[in-house]
Amino acid sequence: MSFSGWKIDEASPIRVSLYQLANDTLILGEKSYGIFRTLKATLILFELISGLKVIFYKSLLVGGSVTSFEL
Repeated sequence: MSFSGWKIDEASPIRVSLYQLANDTLILGEKSYGIFRTLKATLILFELISGLKVIFYKSLLVGGSVTSFEL
């Protein structure tokens, strides 16, 4: 399963998939149940390798669709 980021503009080839702040991470991508399962498995693997803990009950998964984006 490949992970495809969120396309900023239809004409742009650039896709954003990760945005990190001090202690928050925002992961953007296309909606797919398989991607969510893969993402959770990746986070569990990250826990095992790094020794750090992902707090899933404090994590939030939000689905949505953006047709236009303006600042």
